[in-house]
Amino acid sequence: MHMSIPAAANVCLNTPLPLCTTDLHSIEQQITLYPHRDHNNNWRIFNSTMEGDQDFDWENSPLEHIRPKMRIKLRHIATAKHLHSHDIRPPVSDVDFQNEVSAYGQRNFSGDANDDWFVEIEHGDKRDRESTKRLRTLRTTFRLRHALTGCYLFSHKVKLPEWGFEQQEVTCNKNAVRANSLWFIETSMHPGRECSLSFNAEGFI
Repeated sequence: MHMSIPAAANVCLNTPLPLCTTDLHSIEQQITLYPHRDHNNNWRIFNSTMEGDQDFDWENSPLEHIRPKMRIKLRHIATAKHLHSHDIRPPVSDVDFQNEVSAYGQRNFSGDANDDWFVEIEHGDKRDRESTKRLRTLRTTFRLRHALTGCYLFSHKVKLPEWGFEQQEVTCNKNAVRANSLWFIETSMHPGRECSLSFNAEGFI
């Protein structure tokens, strides 16, 4: 499934930045948040239990809905890198309970276990019963728990320095405040669906 994920605070998850290299941080691309839409916000969701997913013919395979506790990978469409976390401190929030979130990999690389996340549905839309049973565009709010470390994909008002264009830092937080670790899908598309759903109105970026 091809989709755009903003945080509940209406800023978009993207990966345009190379990470500043230090002795304490990795040299992988930095994941950030910023409040506008572009191609850097687009990710593809894969079932991470499938080995060698780079060769998986997702366009001609039946649509599989994303349900609670499903183990997934998110691949950035523009760069083919995976949403990744590991036990390395972030560039700004350099504390033990925060792990770095980066974009890792390359084309024709299926990734590793540090790219895996579990879906936890927080709540759905009362008008849509299916939105509590599977991810529904705009209607399902969910969390992403890192499979190996148990931390949650997280963001806050902390900004990166000038090399990061002062965009919001994204981390994987072991003590995540729930309000700062909630996400929803803004747009989605799949060849197996009759139409793509998106929303373009004031209040959503």
